[in-house]
This record gives sequence, C-alpha cells and structure tokens, in this order.
Amino acid sequence: MRSKTQRTMAVTSADQAGDHRLRGLQTRRSFPIAMIAASVTLFMLARQITGEISDMLDPGCIDVSVDFAVFWGAGHLAAMGEPLAAFSVNRIYEANDATCPPDWFPFLHPPAFLALMTPLGVLPFPVAWIIFSGVSFAVYAAALGPFCKASPSAWVALACAPAVIPVLAVGQFTLLWAGVFLAAFAALRADRPWSAGILIGVLTLKPTLGLMIPAALIAIGAWRATAGAAMTSVILNVAATLIYGPAYWTNLVDIYTQHAARLEETLPLLDLMTSIPALLTRLGISYETAVTLQWGLSALLAGAVFVIWRSKEIGFDAKMAALAAATCLATPYFWHYDAGLLAVVALFLLRSDKVLGTPLTMVAAVLLWMGPALPIFVPVAPAAVMIPPLIGMAVILSFASAVQRVKTA
Repeated sequence: MRSKTQRTMAVTSADQAGDHRLRGLQTRRSFPIAMIAASVTLFMLARQITGEISDMLDPGCIDVSVDFAVFWGAGHLAAMGEPLAAFSVNRIYEANDATCPPDWFPFLHPPAFLALMTPLGVLPFPVAWIIFSGVSFAVYAAALGPFCKASPSAWVALACAPAVIPVLAVGQFTLLWAGVFLAAFAALRADRPWSAGILIGVLTLKPTLGLMIPAALIAIGAWRATAGAAMTSVILNVAATLIYGPAYWTNLVDIYTQHAARLEETLPLLDLMTSIPALLTRLGISYETAVTLQWGLSALLAGAVFVIWRSKEIGFDAKMAALAAATCLATPYFWHYDAGLLAVVALFLLRSDKVLGTPLTMVAAVLLWMGPALPIFVPVAPAAVMIPPLIGMAVILSFASAVQRVKTA
C-alpha cells in the first residue's frame, strides 16, 4: 500500500505532460540557441566578476565587495580558532587584508553555515571562491536534470540562465540553495521522504528562503519529511554549537539586532534589496507599516501554498511553480541575487504549460529566465525597482496555473 505522501505526490498524467511539453521545445535549432544564450550568460558573468575583482583590488582601497569574502573571512577566522570573531565586521575586513574603511558587511548565519565555510577558510580566497561557486553550480545543474531530461536544450538554458549571474558574481549561497531545493522535492515526488527531509534540513542554512516550505509539507501530510528536516537542522546546528560554543548564539542575536536597526535606517537606499518592504519604503511608506504589510502578505501566501498543495487536482509542476514564486515574495529579506530563484519558477511554469500559450506569456517566461540579471542587460532602474514586479508576475502566473488546473480537472 502506498503512503499518503506517495499518493499525494505521485506522478500524474499532468506531470508526465510536463516532460512532453519540454520535449516539444527540443528542436534541431533549440540546442544551438540554448548554447548561444549560455555563452552570453558566461560572458556577462565574466564581465561582472572582473568588475567585482577590480573593485576589491583597487590599489588605493582594497575592499570587501563580494559576499563570499564575508563567508571566507568568517571561515578563515574560525579555522584560526576565533569563530566568534566572525561577528566583527572589522575582523572580517582584516582577514581579507582590506585597506578600505570597513563598511557594514556582517556575517549573519547559523553555526552550521560557519562549519560549512571553515574548511574553505583554510584555502586561499581565490581557490575557495572557485570551489564554492563550482560546487554550487554543479549541484544546481545536476538538480535540474530530473526536470529537464526531456529537453537538453531546456537544461542548458536554465542551468546557464542569466538569472544566475548575480549570485555567482558575488559568491552567494542562493544557487546551492536552489539546487538542494530542487533535489529535495524531486526526492519527495519519488516517495523518498527521509531523503527529502534531510535535504530540506540543509536548506535551513539559509532560513530566510524557506518560509513557505512548511506550508507545503503540512498540506500533503509529509510528516516523515518534516521530521527529517527538523532533525537534520537540529543535528547540524547542535554539532556546530559544540564546536564553536553556545556563545555563538548570543553573538548571532546581537548581530541580528544591530543589522535590523541599520536596515530600518537604510532600507529605502539599498538599490539591491528587492523585497516588498524595500520597495514600499522607497515609495514613502514607513518601515513599520511596510514590515507589517509584508508579514500579512506572507501569511496569505502561506495559506495559498497550503491550499494549492492540498489539492489533488493540481499537478506537481503547478505546485512547485507556486511554491517557488511564493518563496520569492514571502520574505522581508530578499536581495537581488536571491531572485535567481525566478529561473526555477520559469522551469515549472514551462512544464505546467502556463507560459507557452501566447506571445505575452512567452515574454513573461523570458523575463523570469533573466530574473535579477535584467537590470544588467537593461539598466534603466535599480534592481530594487525592477525585480519586485517580476516577482509579482511570477506569483500571478504560478497561482493562475494552479487555479486553471482545478477548473479543468
């Protein structure tokens, strides 16, 4: 007898149709076009990284201008026996041999994340950055495989989507998170709940992106996956706490408090912060009101995700599109590189046939595929202004896809 999760997540004819739709995109011309698109992405990525390195190594002021420098600096300090120094912005700058006056680039991650960075902190910074980015890309590309097996062209286009440029250019964790996210739900669909739960537990290394996942798991009664996720998260962080000491958590709370106060002052000025509160405060709405509206919206999104995942008429692809899109809109702390998740939304919208019907929806798919790289290719406004409408469009399209499945069931 099949488990409740397996009955809920079993591959239906609608899900199999997702492979068929991608297979329909696989033509003689599609692969060369995908390779050209990938080449453009790689060129623009190289250009962005070159610019970041140039800024970092300015002879007059060596700076900490990429996020991975913060990760590496924290890992380096931990490897040198000073893990709590990771919460000092000045010490992060010193670890990177920076000569610029320290800007506010704090380390804001749980102890398990520092444990991940500590081995990299032993290596020279360039080597560590290459390894981290290479592993992140490899995990993401491999995780796309089960969903793109019907179309190598789609796999190339999505693995090398322009949306990945910002996250790779600054060495952030989002691409690795996206890969583990895809792998976790592929395992859940294949009725491997414990494997899915372990992978979801790993996602708590960046907890701000996982707010909608519990709603999906509870909706389908995936209790083993939920238990696996909780146990994995606890084990990872307890083990790391035993290494770095319980004072780690006190320091983490302190740095969160300082960071929250700074955000309240600077949020309207952050051109790369693409959350709803950032957009609202730019429009003159108070910080308190913007955050309250965000949490209200997050609650509504969680309810919508629950209803969509609860439905037996909605296929897996439409559910995944809704979950990925809601993830982008649900958190008040969402930087431009996090919007690389829009490429994941584009994948599942393609598989659910929501963006293949009209030229307008195809344009929408291309915009999601570009994601946070859109301001790089079309620099008419900062990311804080250009990205939130893309996220809103992703939510509308994905939720419409789910509703359409119910109506046609």
